[in-house]
Amino acid sequence: LTALAAPVAKTGKAPAATIRATLLTLCAGRYLTLAQLAELLNRNPAGLRNRHIAELERAGSLRLKYPHARNRPDQAYIATEETRA
Repeated sequence: LTALAAPVAKTGKAPAATIRATLLTLCAGRYLTLAQLAELLNRNPAGLRNRHIAELERAGSLRLKYPHARNRPDQAYIATEETRA
């Protein structure tokens, strides 16, 4: 996972499209928490959630592990089947 995240993690400011594509790649076939994603991408968790994860979720590209409990501390995300196809 670290190798997949490296292009974003090693840059100070990456384009939003690159960050979102990397998020989808990391979440393909596995649930990852916000803390895990932030660590892999070397990004602030709040900024990552507000700027990128929320947008991918609205677009239907990411799915919540616990959709009825959005504020769970262990909430995790997975790429949808349509995104992986």
